[in-house]
Amino acid sequence: MSAADEKSYQLLQDLYPYYYALADHITFEPRYIIWYCLPCELENWTEESNENCLSGGRYCAPDPDASGPLSGRSVMYEVLTQKCIFDQNKRNWYEYTSCFLDRDCVRSSDMTVCSNSCQDMLKGIDKTAVKSCVQDSFEGSNHFKVDNKLLKKERDLFEDYTISSWPTVVINKMNYQGEMDALSIVQVICSTLESPPAVCDVAEREAIEQKYGYVNPDTTFPVYWLILLVVVITLFLGIFFVICRRQIRRSLAQEMDVQLSSTVAQYVKLQDKPNDKKRLVEAHYV
Repeated sequence: MSAADEKSYQLLQDLYPYYYALADHITFEPRYIIWYCLPCELENWTEESNENCLSGGRYCAPDPDASGPLSGRSVMYEVLTQKCIFDQNKRNWYEYTSCFLDRDCVRSSDMTVCSNSCQDMLKGIDKTAVKSCVQDSFEGSNHFKVDNKLLKKERDLFEDYTISSWPTVVINKMNYQGEMDALSIVQVICSTLESPPAVCDVAEREAIEQKYGYVNPDTTFPVYWLILLVVVITLFLGIFFVICRRQIRRSLAQEMDVQLSSTVAQYVKLQDKPNDKKRLVEAHYV
């Protein structure tokens, strides 16, 4: 995900109720998009003036608002804040990202101020501990030059999975390729579990209801039953069509036989009339 992408936060919010129902069955961890500055690498990571990067250009993000007050550095600091909150408490992280979306921090004039307001609102977050975590992740005091262990790990993972768009979901070390919505993702996750919890049935019913209309919530209606129903209906219609076609052909044949018989009868009558006239003439001259 990207710390400056609204779609990523919206997807997380949609996944929120399923995450806690699946928490005992899966291991979840957010991963962030991390770029780097190629010219800075050629200068041995000594560039400190690039406003979109930290650590001499090792870790960068696109400017989220072009000529606005935010910069790539703002995004990188937010990545560190979120990583530290997640390591502190996963539930707090989910609630924090929901607040980040609700308060539209991505579009705020100061992402740090917006972040602090969310941390203050959520009593479970130790704001002092988060700040220390961010500071301790750097190998020195000059954040614009020294390396950062948290960001290094994120960038290495980003490159390993060859992620080219976001949000992206990785399930069992494989990039998810389906529809990027909560129900579709949960269904794929459930399909990988040996003993899926009850929430998997709930997600399946919700997906069917969303796609096909109302489904009785008290009835389990797996997808394969729906497929079977469609196949049966198709076979029935096919058989019905064949029977109707045969019946129509039989009716047409019978009608043609009747018409042919009638035509032959009329022809015979026409053949008989001249002979009768001839006999009458012959009788007259005898």
